[in-house]
Amino acid sequence: KQRLEALLIGFCLAENVRYMQGLHEVAAVFAYLEATAPDSSMDASKSLSCFIAFVRRFVPCFYDKEGFVVLHITLLFFRQLLLY
Repeated sequence: KQRLEALLIGFCLAENVRYMQGLHEVAAVFAYLEATAPDSSMDASKSLSCFIAFVRRFVPCFYDKEGFVVLHITLLFFRQLLLY
């Protein structure tokens, strides 16, 4: 829980945005990768960098003014990606 919170705070500060509901679902994957990476190959800064890069590349409209519609559609695609 602490790692997830740190990722979300780091992301919001780095991107100068407020937290939006659903962002924790995406961040949870990176917190898990960090926690399970062998030999600490995924440290906190690398995890945050990867999370920021992922959101910029694959969820660019996450903070659109009509974000909730876009958010829900994006999370549907993200869930499908994780299932694949």
